[in-house]
Amino acid sequence: MKGEYKTKPRTLIIQYLKQNAEPRFTARDIVNKLITDGENINYATVYRNLEKLYKEGKLIRYKENDLNATCCKYSETQEHCNSHMHAQCSACGKIFHLDQEFVEEFDVILFSV
Repeated sequence: MKGEYKTKPRTLIIQYLKQNAEPRFTARDIVNKLITDGENINYATVYRNLEKLYKEGKLIRYKENDLNATCCKYSETQEHCNSHMHAQCSACGKIFHLDQEFVEEFDVILFSV
């Protein structure tokens, strides 16, 4: 991205995202992990960077019923990830991509009843 600042906090956050690409995570998870690793980081920095990554299309955000926080999933490697449907495992939080053919077939079955 043109004009993107490559700061140490942003680099640390992206490292965390890449290492935790499958499970759900929150800003609190990132802060806790980085502080445990001895990094000096605060919530405002993490929230600001997550917002930028979301606007760049590198992050999916969603709300879960059982958490009082917004969950995220890193999507840099998933082209057009924000333009298709997803399903989520209620046990582990893993997000699955649903291809268009499956969604269309599901719609036909659901709405033909």
